[in-house]
Amino acid sequence: MLVIITIKKLNDNGSVISLYDIGYEFGKNILNIKNISDLKKFFKKNNLGNLKIVKKRPLIIKVEDCAFCDGLDMDSRICYFDAGLLAGVLENIYNKKFVVDEIDCMAKGADACYFKVEEIKEL
Repeated sequence: MLVIITIKKLNDNGSVISLYDIGYEFGKNILNIKNISDLKKFFKKNNLGNLKIVKKRPLIIKVEDCAFCDGLDMDSRICYFDAGLLAGVLENIYNKKFVVDEIDCMAKGADACYFKVEEIKEL
């Protein structure tokens, strides 16, 4: 219920980007994740879900049993925090900047949450 209320309030105020930013800062400060295997272990150990790489180009990450939205019924994708967290952690791993977009969500009825990862190219 807390997740539903928080997401609805953030959506109403147009500030879901805040959850992405919070997740990003959190991810940037997790310094013991050195590779994708560590990231998978981190998600599992912290009950965030089961992370899998679905596709490498573009990078598509699947999170089964998402801690934030498993069992919810919403009209929109809601895993902004997870998207930001992935962007921050991947930046640490690869020393490159990324933007992560949730492209499908369990809250909308998907079998898992799916995230598309794209490198931000410097101009």
